[in-house]
Amino acid sequence: MKKLFLLALPLIALSFALAPVAQKRVTPKGEADFPSTLDSARAAWEAKDYASCVSSLKDALTLATAERAKAIRAALPAAPQGYERQKPANQDQGNAMMAAMGMAIGNIVEQVYKKTDSSQRIQVTVTADSPMVGMLGMAFGNPAMLGENSELIEYNEHKAVLKTEGSRLNLQVLVWDKHVVEVQCPEDEEFLFRMFNQEAIDRIAAALGK
Repeated sequence: MKKLFLLALPLIALSFALAPVAQKRVTPKGEADFPSTLDSARAAWEAKDYASCVSSLKDALTLATAERAKAIRAALPAAPQGYERQKPANQDQGNAMMAAMGMAIGNIVEQVYKKTDSSQRIQVTVTADSPMVGMLGMAFGNPAMLGENSELIEYNEHKAVLKTEGSRLNLQVLVWDKHVVEVQCPEDEEFLFRMFNQEAIDRIAAALGK
């Protein structure tokens, strides 16, 4: 019996050697932070590992863009009387990733204000580094392109187009000739310009940056 066991040992060892290796569990990485991501990019650069360097720089840009989106959102006006500022969907990180990847969408921040006693909504969309800049710039240079029910508005160095679309107002503000703030408002002009007055646009412009 002992002799048979000894003869079987090589076969047992061979079976273990041929057995498929079990998958390894990978511990999830902790949340990245900007300084350590830059340190990783610098270390990769010094090691001439340029692929890793570029990857870390993209991660750093995503983090910075997400923080920029938070600053833009914080600069938006408080909810007017009779409205509630809605909690946004968790979209800033996704938009930041797409912006960091170089997709031509700009860095988009959306905010909805919902009227408390109805379904009416004020929709605000801020696009940093907007691809719409060229089109708006041409419209500002040639008012004939604005069409009916449209007029030019000035916010000091920033210009805007106000359009009446049925029962809604549409305000598009060109900030620093590179960013666009668009407001869809169901209220009248007095309400709109009280909410988006010069002070509000200046605050948003500061968050967007030149």
